[in-house]
Order: sequence, then structure tokens, then C-alpha cells
Amino acid sequence: MNKCLIVGRPNVGKTAFLLSFSRYLGLKDIEIKVRTSDGSIHSRKRRLEDAYSELVQSSPHTTQELQSVVLKLPVGKGYRVFELVDSAGLIDGVHANPVIRAAIAQTIEAIAAASVVAHMFDAALLGSAGYSEGIGQVDRDLFEYAKLQADYFILANKMDLSGAERGLELIRSTFHQVPVFPVSAKTMEGFKEVKRHVSRLV
Repeated sequence: MNKCLIVGRPNVGKTAFLLSFSRYLGLKDIEIKVRTSDGSIHSRKRRLEDAYSELVQSSPHTTQELQSVVLKLPVGKGYRVFELVDSAGLIDGVHANPVIRAAIAQTIEAIAAASVVAHMFDAALLGSAGYSEGIGQVDRDLFEYAKLQADYFILANKMDLSGAERGLELIRSTFHQVPVFPVSAKTMEGFKEVKRHVSRLV
């Protein structure tokens, strides 16, 4: 089964996108498979609303292992089945917590195993007036590495927030060689275009 891996910095909205895209494709209940950094696997079924409450948090590094859901994309009279995979947030430098370091290493290893990589940015943060850091080195390195390993595209998330249009312009000017999709994991803006693109890749 083809895997579409969502990667990016902490708090860009990866987990929220996983759940919202599942909802967009018609799911009300969800079975999430979790693969820990030591290789063990377990799964749990839950209502989507409960999954939002449990898994989407404002604190960084809430996701500390790969978590995925199997989805069906309607194509013509049939379906294409693929696995959408959420991952731990990547950072510049080395994290002090060994658990988070292991989660980051797991994410990097997963890039090589994915057939599709969706690199997510917080467009609103990048475009906010008080944010001066710009696009960090980890995102630039991720771009260079992931595009060689898999079919690669960018999700510019949080387009429902102020400053996102400026952030989108920065993302597009920096990574002009690859497809960039403006989306909102909250409102599902842009999901139609993402679905069409992913259906061609998986």
C-alpha cells in the first residue's frame, strides 16, 4: 500500500490535517495505527471528534510516533487505497529529550519508506508581522532530501488565519520548483485540490 507521509516542524498542523482530511473523505469514525520508535505497532478505533480532542494540542511534540489511517480516494468508478501518515515535528539542531530525538529519527527514516511526502508549513506564522525567522534550515534540508526520495509537494497550512497570504508568497518564492497547495486543516480549504493531486500519486 502506498504511504503519504506528512512532515514539518512542530505545530504546523500535521495531526489536524490527518484528521480533517479523513473527515473530508467521509469518515466519522477512525482507526489510527501507531508505530512507536522501537518498532511496536498498535491501533485504536475512535470517533473523529474524540481523536481531535485527544491528539491535537497547542504544545509542541505532542506527536511522538508515526500515526496513520488508511483512506480511500474515489477515482472514477473505483477507489485508490493509501495510508496517510502523521509524524513527529522536526527541528533545527538536536532536542534535549531522548524520546523526542528518537521520534525525530523515526520521522527521517520514514521519509525513505514513503511513496509520497507532503511537507507542511504554518503559512500564517511565516507571514505574521512579528515573526522574523523566516524559513529555517530544517525545512530547507527536508526539501532537498525528501524530493529525492518520493513524490513531494508542499502544504501551506492555516490559510484561514491572518498573515497566511504573505507566508504563502514566501513559501512559493523559496520552493518554486514544486507544487504548493494553500490549505486550512480547520476549514478544509484547498482539500479538493490536494485530493486530486494525491489521487494521481498513490
